[in-house]
Amino acid sequence: MVFKEVSYNYNEIALTLSKKGRRKKDDPVQLLKNELTDKNIIYFFYKDEDCLYVGETDTCLWDRIMRHENPEKNSKWFKKGNKIKIIILDKEIDKYSRRNLESCFIINLLRADHHLYNKQ
Repeated sequence: MVFKEVSYNYNEIALTLSKKGRRKKDDPVQLLKNELTDKNIIYFFYKDEDCLYVGETDTCLWDRIMRHENPEKNSKWFKKGNKIKIIILDKEIDKYSRRNLESCFIINLLRADHHLYNKQ
């Protein structure tokens, strides 16, 4: 298991996403995309020290944010957030275990009075 934290500025991301063409190395969208390549993860969207959302995925988080059926790039937690904390799980952890871990984090954060956007 590995822990990772990625900071971002939604306004810069949104402005850059609206531009067409090839992205430069220092482009905010390209920088965020390069940070979100890990798979089999549990992720937490934060605004400073307040957790907004907990999720899990077996795909890379960039694909989850941009290409999901309901893209998370339009979600309140992505727009309000400014950092993502990621737990990269061992390859042996299957989707059922990953979902159970996600649920445990959600329950504990709700008990700690975080106002999550999770529907579950």
